[in-house]
Amino acid sequence: MGKRIQVKRGDRYGRLAVIEEVEQQGYLRRFLCQCDCGATTIAVLKRLRQGDTKSCGCLAKETSARNGRNCGPLTHGHSYHPLYNTWRGMIDRCTRPSTRWYCNYGGRGIGVCDEWRDAATFIEWAKSHGWEEGLQIDRIDNDGDYCPENCRFVTRKANLRNARHNRLVTFRNVTQPLAAWVEATGINYITLRNRLNRGWTPEQALTLALRQGKKP
Repeated sequence: MGKRIQVKRGDRYGRLAVIEEVEQQGYLRRFLCQCDCGATTIAVLKRLRQGDTKSCGCLAKETSARNGRNCGPLTHGHSYHPLYNTWRGMIDRCTRPSTRWYCNYGGRGIGVCDEWRDAATFIEWAKSHGWEEGLQIDRIDNDGDYCPENCRFVTRKANLRNARHNRLVTFRNVTQPLAAWVEATGINYITLRNRLNRGWTPEQALTLALRQGKKP
């Protein structure tokens, strides 16, 4: 086990000064911090040390104001851009506990970098880094934040393969994600998942439709 990182009251990360350590979230250490603007916020140590969290959020707001942008309804036609919904979903998953998928994102300590708190900035980055209609945003490190160095755009199929919760299935001495078996067999993803959840063996789940030409 690596040496525990020592963090003292008053240690600074960007605009944030450490006040005290609070309850750990899973394996993620968290600290109550005082921002230079006067607000307090709880931040994950990993993101503080990597420079992904630099303020309570005021830095992104100031950047947005200087650029004539905001994180709410967008002007300049951005609110009608397909990437706006991608951005909105990313923000909600990481910041709103009432969101369905929050437990898998914000609840695990995954956040959105200050720069991408501004929707227009995120959209401009995406358009210049491989986004095309039909592609989805994907985090290279599933335990990492949404930030430029950890994100890319991939097909839905590739995104399913990379999902943290993707199920591994072994059939005839081959083990691969369920999404890969979908590609290999041509059987619908939901059909395969439901079969396995009902207790079917991998052989039954992966071969029945091929023999009978129908779904269960």
